[in-house]
Amino acid sequence: MRKPKDLCGCEGCFRKGPSGVEEGKKVARAEATAALKDLGASWKDLRASAKKVEKKMKDQKEDWEADIKTFDEGLKAGKDMIASDPAGAKEKVTELKDIIERWDATFKELAATPAPPEEKKENKGKK
Repeated sequence: MRKPKDLCGCEGCFRKGPSGVEEGKKVARAEATAALKDLGASWKDLRASAKKVEKKMKDQKEDWEADIKTFDEGLKAGKDMIASDPAGAKEKVTELKDIIERWDATFKELAATPAPPEEKKENKGKK
């Protein structure tokens, strides 16, 4: 009679399985770390773009400030999740990318629109 470990004829399968899972987690952690690092750089560029169109953002200012908070909290949560849940961290990256893409499109649109004319101050009494 065969021993249970010989049923499939591949005793090594049982030994390699757990290390394969760990290797997969290691790769996922590396990918999530790189993606979050790239997001941080993209966010920094986006905030610089926001400063350039700040005067044109009258209607979107509150939404932008709310998304700043959401992004900062999400980035921190994503970094915290890397060790314990790399797949969850990658999902968080997707959510944060959506925020960046949405605001990037908005800022490009605002940059393309002409600036409102500034009110000129009249010099009264001077000739």
